[in-house]
Amino acid sequence: NTFPPPHLPRSSITMPTTKTEVKKNKREVKAADKAKPKKVKETKSASKAKAKKPVKDEKPEKKTRRKKDANAPKKPMSAFFWYQQTRRNILKSEKPSSSHKDLIKDMSDEWKQMKPEEKEKYEKECSQDKERYNREMTAYNANKKALEAKNPKKP
Repeated sequence: NTFPPPHLPRSSITMPTTKTEVKKNKREVKAADKAKPKKVKETKSASKAKAKKPVKDEKPEKKTRRKKDANAPKKPMSAFFWYQQTRRNILKSEKPSSSHKDLIKDMSDEWKQMKPEEKEKYEKECSQDKERYNREMTAYNANKKALEAKNPKKP
Protein backbone atom coordinates (compact mmCIF):
# COMPACT_ATOMS: atom_id res chain seq x y z
CA ASN A 1 0.00 0.00 0.00
CA THR A 2 1.32 3.35 -1.00
CA PHE A 3 0.18 6.58 0.57
CA PRO A 4 -1.17 8.73 -0.97
CA PRO A 5 -2.62 6.63 -3.80
CA PRO A 6 -0.93 7.28 -7.14
CA HIS A 7 -3.98 8.92 -8.73
CA LEU A 8 -4.13 11.69 -6.06
CA PRO A 9 -1.68 14.60 -6.00
CA ARG A 10 0.79 14.45 -3.11
CA SER A 11 0.25 18.04 -2.08
CA SER A 12 -3.47 17.56 -1.39
CA ILE A 13 -2.96 14.84 1.23
CA THR A 14 -0.63 14.95 4.17
CA MET A 15 0.38 12.05 6.37
CA PRO A 16 -2.29 11.46 9.00
CA THR A 17 -1.26 11.83 12.60
CA THR A 18 -4.46 11.30 14.60
CA LYS A 19 -7.31 8.82 14.26
CA THR A 20 -9.70 11.50 13.01
CA GLU A 21 -7.21 12.57 10.34
CA VAL A 22 -6.86 8.96 9.24
CA LYS A 23 -10.66 8.65 8.87
CA LYS A 24 -10.79 11.96 7.01
CA ASN A 25 -8.06 10.84 4.60
CA LYS A 26 -9.82 7.50 4.01
CA ARG A 27 -13.00 9.38 3.08
CA GLU A 28 -11.02 11.57 0.66
CA VAL A 29 -9.40 8.53 -0.94
CA LYS A 30 -12.80 6.78 -1.33
CA ALA A 31 -14.32 9.90 -2.86
CA ALA A 32 -11.41 10.21 -5.27
CA ASP A 33 -11.74 6.50 -6.18
CA LYS A 34 -15.45 6.94 -6.95
CA ALA A 35 -14.75 9.94 -9.15
CA LYS A 36 -12.12 8.05 -11.12
CA PRO A 37 -13.57 6.02 -14.04
CA LYS A 38 -13.35 2.28 -13.44
CA LYS A 39 -11.71 -0.08 -15.89
CA VAL A 40 -14.03 -2.84 -17.01
CA LYS A 41 -12.50 -6.26 -17.33
CA GLU A 42 -13.10 -7.77 -20.74
CA THR A 43 -14.28 -11.32 -20.96
CA LYS A 44 -12.80 -13.63 -23.57
CA SER A 45 -15.94 -13.48 -25.69
CA ALA A 46 -16.01 -9.67 -25.52
CA SER A 47 -12.39 -9.42 -26.58
CA LYS A 48 -13.01 -11.84 -29.47
CA ALA A 49 -16.04 -9.84 -30.57
CA LYS A 50 -13.99 -6.66 -30.42
CA ALA A 51 -11.28 -8.21 -32.57
CA LYS A 52 -13.81 -9.41 -35.14
CA LYS A 53 -15.58 -6.06 -35.48
CA PRO A 54 -15.90 -5.24 -39.16
CA VAL A 55 -14.51 -2.05 -40.58
CA LYS A 56 -17.16 0.59 -41.30
CA ASP A 57 -16.83 0.08 -45.05
CA GLU A 58 -17.25 -3.69 -44.79
CA LYS A 59 -20.62 -5.17 -44.02
CA PRO A 60 -20.81 -8.56 -42.31
CA GLU A 61 -22.00 -11.33 -44.58
CA LYS A 62 -25.44 -12.58 -43.67
CA LYS A 63 -26.26 -16.17 -44.38
CA THR A 64 -29.60 -16.28 -46.10
CA ARG A 65 -31.59 -19.38 -46.76
CA ARG A 66 -32.60 -20.12 -50.28
CA LYS A 67 -36.35 -19.73 -50.60
CA LYS A 68 -38.19 -22.98 -51.18
CA ASP A 69 -40.20 -23.10 -54.37
CA ALA A 70 -43.85 -23.81 -53.60
CA ASN A 71 -44.26 -25.58 -56.95
CA ALA A 72 -41.37 -28.01 -56.32
CA PRO A 73 -42.40 -31.64 -55.72
CA LYS A 74 -42.42 -32.98 -52.18
CA LYS A 75 -39.39 -35.10 -51.31
CA PRO A 76 -39.85 -38.87 -50.90
CA MET A 77 -40.35 -40.43 -47.48
CA SER A 78 -37.96 -43.03 -46.11
CA ALA A 79 -39.04 -46.62 -45.38
CA PHE A 80 -39.07 -45.83 -41.65
CA PHE A 81 -41.46 -42.91 -42.21
CA TRP A 82 -43.80 -45.18 -44.16
CA TYR A 83 -43.68 -47.60 -41.24
CA GLN A 84 -44.36 -44.80 -38.76
CA GLN A 85 -47.33 -43.59 -40.76
CA THR A 86 -49.04 -46.97 -40.55
CA ARG A 87 -47.97 -47.90 -37.01
CA ARG A 88 -48.63 -44.61 -35.17
CA ASN A 89 -52.44 -44.92 -34.98
CA ILE A 90 -52.25 -48.55 -33.84
CA LEU A 91 -49.75 -47.66 -31.09
CA LYS A 92 -51.86 -44.68 -29.99
CA SER A 93 -54.89 -46.92 -29.53
CA GLU A 94 -52.79 -49.46 -27.59
CA LYS A 95 -51.14 -46.81 -25.36
CA PRO A 96 -53.38 -43.71 -25.25
CA SER A 97 -51.49 -42.12 -22.33
CA SER A 98 -48.09 -42.26 -24.10
CA SER A 99 -46.51 -39.00 -25.25
CA HIS A 100 -45.43 -38.40 -28.83
CA LYS A 101 -41.81 -38.83 -27.82
CA ASP A 102 -42.53 -42.22 -26.25
CA LEU A 103 -44.44 -43.39 -29.34
CA ILE A 104 -41.54 -42.46 -31.61
CA LYS A 105 -39.10 -44.23 -29.30
CA ASP A 106 -41.23 -47.38 -29.29
CA MET A 107 -41.58 -47.34 -33.07
CA SER A 108 -37.83 -46.88 -33.59
CA ASP A 109 -37.10 -49.78 -31.24
CA GLU A 110 -39.58 -51.96 -33.15
CA TRP A 111 -38.04 -50.89 -36.47
CA LYS A 112 -34.55 -51.83 -35.30
CA GLN A 113 -35.74 -55.30 -34.28
CA MET A 114 -37.73 -55.95 -37.47
CA LYS A 115 -36.50 -58.59 -39.88
CA PRO A 116 -35.57 -57.50 -43.43
CA GLU A 117 -38.55 -59.47 -44.78
CA GLU A 118 -40.94 -57.38 -42.65
CA LYS A 119 -39.25 -54.15 -43.73
CA GLU A 120 -39.58 -55.10 -47.40
CA LYS A 121 -43.17 -53.80 -47.59
CA TYR A 122 -42.13 -50.32 -46.43
CA GLU A 123 -39.00 -50.27 -48.57
CA LYS A 124 -41.16 -51.06 -51.61
CA GLU A 125 -43.39 -48.06 -50.79
CA CYS A 126 -40.25 -45.96 -50.34
CA SER A 127 -38.88 -46.95 -53.76
CA GLN A 128 -42.27 -46.17 -55.39
CA ASP A 129 -42.24 -42.77 -53.70
CA LYS A 130 -38.69 -42.11 -54.97
CA GLU A 131 -39.82 -42.95 -58.51
CA ARG A 132 -42.76 -40.57 -58.15
CA TYR A 133 -40.41 -37.85 -56.91
CA ASN A 134 -37.96 -38.37 -59.79
CA ARG A 135 -40.80 -38.20 -62.37
CA GLU A 136 -42.22 -35.03 -60.82
CA MET A 137 -38.74 -33.49 -60.51
CA THR A 138 -37.90 -34.02 -64.20
CA ALA A 139 -41.23 -32.47 -65.20
CA TYR A 140 -40.68 -29.61 -62.76
CA ASN A 141 -37.13 -28.89 -64.02
CA ALA A 142 -38.27 -28.98 -67.66
CA ASN A 143 -41.09 -26.56 -66.87
CA LYS A 144 -38.71 -24.34 -64.90
CA LYS A 145 -36.21 -24.17 -67.81
CA ALA A 146 -39.01 -23.34 -70.25
CA LEU A 147 -40.18 -20.47 -68.03
CA GLU A 148 -36.62 -19.14 -67.67
CA ALA A 149 -36.15 -19.21 -71.44
CA LYS A 150 -39.32 -17.15 -71.95
CA ASN A 151 -38.56 -14.69 -69.14
CA PRO A 152 -34.77 -14.21 -68.80
CA LYS A 153 -33.60 -12.42 -65.67
CA LYS A 154 -32.54 -8.84 -66.17
CA PRO A 155 -29.16 -7.86 -64.66
